[in-house]
Amino acid sequence: MIQTQNIPNNLFLFNPLHDPFIRGDMPTLPTAMKPSHALRYFFILLILVALPASLIITLLISLTGRNVFVLLPVEIIAAFVACAYIALMGYWHDRALLRSGKVLIGEVIDCDTRPVIGTASHRIVTRMRYRFATPDNTSVVKIVNLAYSRQQLPDGRRYPQVGTKIAVLYADSRHQMLL
Repeated sequence: MIQTQNIPNNLFLFNPLHDPFIRGDMPTLPTAMKPSHALRYFFILLILVALPASLIITLLISLTGRNVFVLLPVEIIAAFVACAYIALMGYWHDRALLRSGKVLIGEVIDCDTRPVIGTASHRIVTRMRYRFATPDNTSVVKIVNLAYSRQQLPDGRRYPQVGTKIAVLYADSRHQMLL
């Protein structure tokens, strides 16, 4: 069970589905990756990204006149391993958060918008800085890029103002998630 601090009523959540989890009404994080999600993610990566890329690479190399008898099986094995690694890392990250994570209260310390350099369209990214204290009273400052519209989240809510209380699921310096 996740340990929580005293939860303020005016807590801003980036994903409202996390509210029952933070309040203690739900034993697990609703957006955490489950084994079935990790398998689905693996197969989607494999079928839609890795295998077509392997086939295209093999086709292009065969056009140069080289023998691709060994190349295609090696590419497929490499694609399989890379997709498995990506899917497992996501699952293990969420698992570590659920097993040893603690909900900590932090606050927004800065929020600004910046244009993304190098894109054809003039896309704007909102950059939010926030801070929270770890269980050993170390202050941590993090930055998150919110690539939504300039003034609001996808569900229509406005971005949190400076000083707004937020929730962070924290296990250690490598495993943390803004809720």
